[in-house]
Amino acid sequence: MTELNQSALTIKLVRVATPGQWAAYHGIRRGVLFEARGRIAAYDEDHPDEQDENHHPLLFLAQGEAVGTARLDDHLDGSASVRLVAVTSQRQRQGLGRALMSDVEAYARQLGIERLRAYVAQDAVGFYAKLGWSMHNEKLPNPLMMKCLVEPQ
Repeated sequence: MTELNQSALTIKLVRVATPGQWAAYHGIRRGVLFEARGRIAAYDEDHPDEQDENHHPLLFLAQGEAVGTARLDDHLDGSASVRLVAVTSQRQRQGLGRALMSDVEAYARQLGIERLRAYVAQDAVGFYAKLGWSMHNEKLPNPLMMKCLVEPQ
């Protein structure tokens, strides 16, 4: 992904590849999405989905420091799921989540993906809505939201 400079902050999205990146990726997700929500035993960093060739584990860096994660699961039909989006607690509410999602969308476009979906935490619905995602099923415990990445013709 291309590096962006946001108010002298260099941010970059990378596909997880090295042992250090894997450790940071799992550490952020475990801490933000599981431990902070009281689901300590639920996290499995060895889950087979992490190694699926069509799943893209992504790490978001700010000034070289790992500050966020996402995984893009390509369904090979022009659509993908955005999963396990997290920004470290000390870096939240600084615009990094918005920048992370923008880069995830750009990454998806580079793969030829046209539609994204995400099952989002209740407290994240407003965040996704501000980024242009639309609600498709609010009755689920984690509501389904979607976003089209191509302009209608």
